[in-house]
Amino acid sequence: MSEFVEMLPANTVSTGSRLGIQYMDKLKKLPLQYIETKFQLISLDPLVLFDHKGIILDVNEATVKTTGRSRKELTGTLFADNFTDPARAHNGAMLVFETGEVRDYELVMKGSKGVETIVSYNASVYKDQEGEVLGAFAAARDITERRHAEDEIQNLQHYNRGLIEASLDPLVTFDRKGIILDVNEATVKATGRSRKELIGTPFADYFTDPARAHKGAMLVFETGEVRDYELVMKGSKGAETIVSYNASLYKDQKGIVVGVFAAARDITALKRSQAELLRERDKVKESMRKLVEMQERLVRSERFAAIGEAASYLSHEIKNPLMVIGGLAAQVERAISTHHAECRKLEIVRGEIKRLESMLMDVRDFTRPSKPQKELLDMNSAIEKTLALMENDLTARGINCEKLLDRRLPLLFFDPEQIKQVLINLTKNAVEAMPDGGRLVISSGLENEHVIVSITDSGIGMSPEATRKMFDPFFTTKKRGTGLGLAVSCKIMEDHEGEISVQSKEGKGTTVRVLLPINTGPNQDAQLE
Repeated sequence: MSEFVEMLPANTVSTGSRLGIQYMDKLKKLPLQYIETKFQLISLDPLVLFDHKGIILDVNEATVKTTGRSRKELTGTLFADNFTDPARAHNGAMLVFETGEVRDYELVMKGSKGVETIVSYNASVYKDQEGEVLGAFAAARDITERRHAEDEIQNLQHYNRGLIEASLDPLVTFDRKGIILDVNEATVKATGRSRKELIGTPFADYFTDPARAHKGAMLVFETGEVRDYELVMKGSKGAETIVSYNASLYKDQKGIVVGVFAAARDITALKRSQAELLRERDKVKESMRKLVEMQERLVRSERFAAIGEAASYLSHEIKNPLMVIGGLAAQVERAISTHHAECRKLEIVRGEIKRLESMLMDVRDFTRPSKPQKELLDMNSAIEKTLALMENDLTARGINCEKLLDRRLPLLFFDPEQIKQVLINLTKNAVEAMPDGGRLVISSGLENEHVIVSITDSGIGMSPEATRKMFDPFFTTKKRGTGLGLAVSCKIMEDHEGEISVQSKEGKGTTVRVLLPINTGPNQDAQLE
């Protein structure tokens, strides 16, 4: 009871006086009513006094208004009956006598017309002057609006969390140091680590390139956002996932930056598709290149055939008169003295006849190409034989020849005579491009299932136009050339399913590359056995 005495105005009552004894008697009967009427101490919160059995001893006016029942109706009834959960209310009432007080004990009070009020009860025992517990004094604070607000906030939080967890993409929040603040379930699955393991660790640690990941994380704070930032996420059991990160800042209600919200989109399949698309594109390009090459070969073959027919006719028409001229020149030479003044002229005639005969042989080779008779042979050996045939010519012209032959070359199917003709034609062209001597490098090697033979000279080189035309029939830059040697070489390489390519620069020299595919001969398996 001393607690209620302390509620009275100072110097109003002395518990030892006759007036004080009168106050105490009234307080014992209806303390709340007495305080409200005598001292106008009105509480807006419901106040209740109940005994050890939970029977109401007194209530204040706020309780009357909240419950819709009079003080008389309430007094003498069970405290717990005024709540939607009487059992919980009774437990709370009895708990006061066990512990001396109860704080923030939440209940739902039943009011008039079915209205329910969520209240937070705080209660403590009250005693008489001898310290004997008389009952419990309970105050209820209406927290209905607060509870509704809290529930709304909680529901909103659940809703937001639901949205986050509904995302199939890994979502992460991290602070200014790149330390993870929160993750969603998709991140847990992607990394193979629990939420507890992830929170508090560096964001960058879960990528194959931590430095790049950290740089991307810090870039968000500098620019406000990052879009399509590509990283490779490390997953469980060594799995790696290519992801595209999009991140932006998030702020509190005052606009202060709290951290970064980042979403990762798995683009592994997209990357694979792009890679496959590029491979298919390359295949299409290669097919188009081969198609164009085949068309060019067809056009060239048709052109060669037409030229060949004309050249064959002219060769036949020239050959017979040429034989007559040669025969007559020989007769005249035998008939006159070797010291005759006309002998020099006859030598010139015979020299020109030989040159024409050589040209006719080139025309014959061009117009009547034979099918390659392939054998399984060593390309390096063919190169060595070609250089042996031209050794004297190289020495006489002051040309230093260097061989860089790969001894690991496999055996190839090719026609030895035709390939020798190609090597001789190309080597002669290189030699003739160095009238004042120079350096000739012949090399062999392997490249993409092909054997490569390169012939490089330090000669005068060719213009781009000459390089484009050099394999055309009868095109030549020489004063006394037929322009058929390289055309024949090109046709031979086509018959061997190979090719010739040229790189040249005026004043710098020329490199010719011959490519022959590995193991493309007839009856290949039988010959290999």
